Amino acid sequence: MASSIEEARRRYIEERPSYEILAKRVELALLRRLAEAHIPCSVESRAKTVSSFVKKTLTTTYGDIWEEMPDKAGARVIFEHSGDLELGIQIARELFPDSKLENERFEEGFEQRLSYPKTHLHVRVLDKELNPDYMSCEIQLRTAAEDLWSRMSHALLYKPSAPSSPVVRRSLYRLLALVELYDAEVERAMTDMTSNPAFEESQLLHSTEALYHEFVASDYRLALSQEIIPVLLELIDKPIIAYTETLEEFSKSNRPKLAEFFREYGPESASGLSGQNILATQPECIIIFEIISRKPEALRAKWEENQLPEDWLSELSGSWGIHL
Repeated sequence: MASSIEEARRRYIEERPSYEILAKRVELALLRRLAEAHIPCSVESRAKTVSSFVKKTLTTTYGDIWEEMPDKAGARVIFEHSGDLELGIQIARELFPDSKLENERFEEGFEQRLSYPKTHLHVRVLDKELNPDYMSCEIQLRTAAEDLWSRMSHALLYKPSAPSSPVVRRSLYRLLALVELYDAEVERAMTDMTSNPAFEESQLLHSTEALYHEFVASDYRLALSQEIIPVLLELIDKPIIAYTETLEEFSKSNRPKLAEFFREYGPESASGLSGQNILATQPECIIIFEIISRKPEALRAKWEENQLPEDWLSELSGSWGIHL
């Protein structure tokens, strides 16, 4: 066994640079796909250190060290809450369809162990630029709370050379219970919040308010925004988090025109101070301009359907250079 460990150590030293590249490629692939799905998370990666590789070969029983060690390369995805974690698992499995999922949440007797329920995806990648053989990479998926507990427990249980005391183990059990409670309460709150019809309206207003304040340093009429935003929401055919990107790109592409518009018609202009062109002093006017650029007739129809004052829209669109 000693000779096989030594052979594996030497081989790993030689091939570790390839595993560093593999880990980074897996990290970037996950980041790209999760960003496309608009799931907030962080992703990190690494190749195992030689010391860690050797220590694992000495403490774990393998039939074939090289083939059976799953985490020579590793990536870790950390999600804000457990709902995003479940979506992230689905996306990672779609990205690596031949992967094998290890999910301890469903293992018998897991509740008796001092550990959070590991969710690992074992991936085998054939990249002949790096290696003629399949290379393994382990993807860890966890919530931010689980990650916090895991890092602390690793430092207290696995790093010290002396065994941990009952006091330390008891403390970690208590913290683990808090982690599970925290994740459960966050998920309950997220479910309740996102099921509220006003949630998307609030998200949309928040997004356009951030853009609005890049041009003006004035407040606006919240009650008016709350009247207009639901109407505009009916004309947006994508998730708000995705539409936010569309709105940001529109603002960036039209920045000089928007800056000139707010100088002439915004809340600090003569027009704004006189109360004319009321929507020009509101953050949602940026959404209206974006929708006008794509489907002006649909906007006009929806405006009339909701019996909003016609002069609000005609004054605003006219000052933007479009007559509806």
